[in-house]
Amino acid sequence: MRKITTAIIIFLAIHLYASAQDQRALTTKIADVLATMPAQDKQQLNKSMEEISSLDENGIVEMLGMFSAQGSGNNTALEYAIGGYSSYVMQPGKEQQRQMAVRAYCASLDKLPGNKSKQFIIQQLQDIGRDDAVPCLEKYLHDEQLAGPAARALAQIGTPASEKVLLSALSTTKDSVQLSLVEALGYARYKPSVSSLTLLAKTEKQDLRKVVLYTLARIGDPSSASLLQSAVQNTGYTVDHTEALAAYLLFLHQLAANGNRAAESAATKLLNDASAAGQVQTKIAALQLLVDIQK
Repeated sequence: MRKITTAIIIFLAIHLYASAQDQRALTTKIADVLATMPAQDKQQLNKSMEEISSLDENGIVEMLGMFSAQGSGNNTALEYAIGGYSSYVMQPGKEQQRQMAVRAYCASLDKLPGNKSKQFIIQQLQDIGRDDAVPCLEKYLHDEQLAGPAARALAQIGTPASEKVLLSALSTTKDSVQLSLVEALGYARYKPSVSSLTLLAKTEKQDLRKVVLYTLARIGDPSSASLLQSAVQNTGYTVDHTEALAAYLLFLHQLAANGNRAAESAATKLLNDASAAGQVQTKIAALQLLVDIQK
């Protein structure tokens, strides 16, 4: 029994020693890579990116764990390394490395110190993420500080899954977070969001109404025509805080670009209504729109 116990102790000691050696080797590899940042030339950069790939997922997580909280350290070399690696994995033939990077970035997000480092990694996921990045970004859509970056990242990813997540979160958020989601839906031109946005356009909050009108205009769904036209009519065909006129002009441009012939008749009506209201600047804008449509 004593011999068995001694053997177990020796085995554990060897295992712990080996683990410590591996950890020191990993730390050394990471330090060596960071020492080359920023890279002096393309050859050095490629070599450093290959070194990061050789760290594997756990090694990249370890490297991300070196981020310092804002004001308590210098993250410049680390940001150069991670930013460079994000570009590297988007090269043709690097799909496995891209997937590994997404897993590592997502695994690290919650543990990063402070919002600045989290925003930086969310930006990386925006650049390299696909559906594999959606679940970890979705968690931040209710965070007042990080909802904006997360929503933009999901909009940029632009897959049905990422856009559906944005719309799903819209009804359960408010204030600045809701504004970020509306903006993201506009960037994505997500047509399934039109009915929800139409309801939201009834809000008394002018800042929110302004963003909703712009988003509906950018999406350019013909069903939004009467809402946007009424919004302009309610302003007296002039510029107000909601910028309804600018939104309507953008909407008509979108209709025309999509080959919808209703854009010309709507622009003509806007020209006539602006003339009747004595709004010269709006009349000029409508006339220019007609010229652009008829080109």
